[in-house]
Amino acid sequence: MKSSPRSPCADFRRTRPGFTLIELLTAIAVLSLLFVMLGQMLGFISGTWKSGQRRVNNFTKARVMLDLLAQDLQGGVFRSDLAAFPDSQIAFYTQRPAVPADNQPIRNISLVQYTIDTNSSNSTLQRGDYAIKWSGSATDISFSNSTSLPILNQLTARDTAPGIVGFKIVFISKTGTQSTSFSLSNTRAFGITLAVIDDQTIQKLTSAQINSLRTALASATSSGNNSVKADWENYLNTSFNWSAYPRDMANSLRIFERYVYLPISTSL
Repeated sequence: MKSSPRSPCADFRRTRPGFTLIELLTAIAVLSLLFVMLGQMLGFISGTWKSGQRRVNNFTKARVMLDLLAQDLQGGVFRSDLAAFPDSQIAFYTQRPAVPADNQPIRNISLVQYTIDTNSSNSTLQRGDYAIKWSGSATDISFSNSTSLPILNQLTARDTAPGIVGFKIVFISKTGTQSTSFSLSNTRAFGITLAVIDDQTIQKLTSAQINSLRTALASATSSGNNSVKADWENYLNTSFNWSAYPRDMANSLRIFERYVYLPISTSL
């Protein structure tokens, strides 16, 4: 009796090798390792991207504010019969017009003041201005009053940049020493220092944390031998309690500094 011929496909199916359990487990382990490495790589890239965004945000805010301050200082009107920086306040006259409160014509000069709004939840640096009118009263420009600025309470405060937790101006003398008091006869330049936190991180901080940081930086005043930036960075590196703040705080707080020469005294 003849047997029926076998199909070549049937022989192929019977002789085709399969994957063993060890081979499957090895493949799964390799794939798992690849997924772990890919996840770590993506996490690193994401962290680097966020860190870069924070740096750009800090740098942008600092440059805008330093440029604005420099323009006001370089256009400043510093005379012996006009007050400037009274009682350590950052307030002075500058040859830049302010926004008028009415339709009266204004002069190309205004009174400005910079201060941190301690009541805001994100520590905003404000620029207050007061437009000097052609028809204004004699007290708008307080000649023969070199110690006070009686119209400071009439300034309109305008928000500029959030996350400014440290702000200080020092005055550089003829010999290069620095002081916290302005002297028309001795001051030759201004040193501006800002401590800036990016917008994303400042939202994570409580009001108590922000106030504590501002107080700490204000107490770490310049020794006279170093710049304010050097003193603040030294304090942050040696004495600041980083554990009381978010973990990424160290990468979010940056100190910026610029020096501006005192302009030649101008008349009004």
